Amino acid sequence: GLLLHHADLYRLASELGAEDVGLFDLPGPRDILAIEWAARMRSFPWKRVIRVEITHGGASDDHRRIEITR
Repeated sequence: GLLLHHADLYRLASELGAEDVGLFDLPGPRDILAIEWAARMRSFPWKRVIRVEITHGGASDDHRRIEITR
């Protein structure tokens, strides 16, 4: 099966690389690494990156916009 690793970088004070926060060796070859606030990282050493951005999609708090890019 797959193993999901989660990293929340919200509280980081500055931009860091994956090696600075201990993410360099994650995920394994069949694992998934989900990073919240990934914009706080200055580099992404992984070959495959899929970006999922969720934002408020309208005037109401009930609407969300989801954008997925490779």
